[in-house]
Amino acid sequence: MRGKEMKKLIYLTFGDQYSGVYQSQVIDVLEFLEINDIAHPKLIAFVPYTTYLSNRKIIKNAYPRAKILPMIPSRNHWTPLYSILLFPWLIFNLRYSRAIFARGIWACSIAISLRPIFQATVIYDGRGAAKAEWKEYLIENTNQKISRIEKAEKHAVTKSDKQLAVSQKLIDYWTENYAFSSKNFVVIPCTINQLFEQEHTIKVSIKELDLKKPIIAYAGGTDKWQSFELLTQYAQNLLSKNQDIQFLFLTKKNSAINDLQNQYPGRVICLWVAPAEVRSYLELADYGIIIREPTITNKVSSPTKIAEYLASGLTPIISDSIGDYSEALLKSKIAISTNLLTTSQLTLAKQAAESKLRNRDFCLTHFTKTKFKNQYINLVKG
Repeated sequence: MRGKEMKKLIYLTFGDQYSGVYQSQVIDVLEFLEINDIAHPKLIAFVPYTTYLSNRKIIKNAYPRAKILPMIPSRNHWTPLYSILLFPWLIFNLRYSRAIFARGIWACSIAISLRPIFQATVIYDGRGAAKAEWKEYLIENTNQKISRIEKAEKHAVTKSDKQLAVSQKLIDYWTENYAFSSKNFVVIPCTINQLFEQEHTIKVSIKELDLKKPIIAYAGGTDKWQSFELLTQYAQNLLSKNQDIQFLFLTKKNSAINDLQNQYPGRVICLWVAPAEVRSYLELADYGIIIREPTITNKVSSPTKIAEYLASGLTPIISDSIGDYSEALLKSKIAISTNLLTTSQLTLAKQAAESKLRNRDFCLTHFTKTKFKNQYINLVKG
């Protein structure tokens, strides 16, 4: 089913800038919907005013059917004004079957305000626990702002027509905090970027980086919610107790990594590479580590990085209480608990080719968009 017969879909993002996550969770999803005849989507992206020109160029290059608009500085909650800005453009684009797929609470608030005019189905793309994330990591001593965010999140969760949650734990959070009772939701974890799904021929020589021992890789940011301080403390503990491991950090270097490199010369490598190169470097490693503190934000999350580790053949080393991942992967014995490494004499060995193939097969079975095709169809249809 093509063209006018396909469901017309607007995907709305608000405040997000282009990144590997944006490519995987937004652009790859839109391409997947189009290729599989599920919907005919267009992207509207409100991006920060300060980075408007650079984001416009990058996003348009990655997804030509995108409309890039600047946000008003520090006015995320001005939903009526953003709705007015969108109105003329949506008149032209919502001509057939109408649906607005909204990423995050502010995008969903905009979509809900437009629903009476366009009779559009509003689908809330819930990436996490918004109130908890702001309270735990983003702002301090701002009860008024937290109250505003809580109100917007409740509005998005309870007033949208359909909902996508990245974990069952997020559904449980909505139920506990907002009396969520919708039956029109689906759970789709963060799936891998198409770069990780395709056959891969670009290789990096392990000799160039002087990597000889079992390698633990970390690919990600150093923001507070990513518990990077906890991660480096854990890395120091492992490096001190096990002479036969090395760490490969694929992130921007900071003082914590400098300290590790000074304490363990030759055993800690740090590189900052382009998103398209990440997989090449991950494939050099044996294990991929992700540690998160047990906050609400992390308990409902679905880090794409875990799926990318598996797609690269790595065995995840994972802390407890990360969304649905921890329980599922540890139960399947596809991952190693961080607690197990610190409380036992378990040693880490180089991963055999068979183990790497098993890990990749597990990812392709459980964490591709194709796996959740029916869930996407259920969201868009009707």
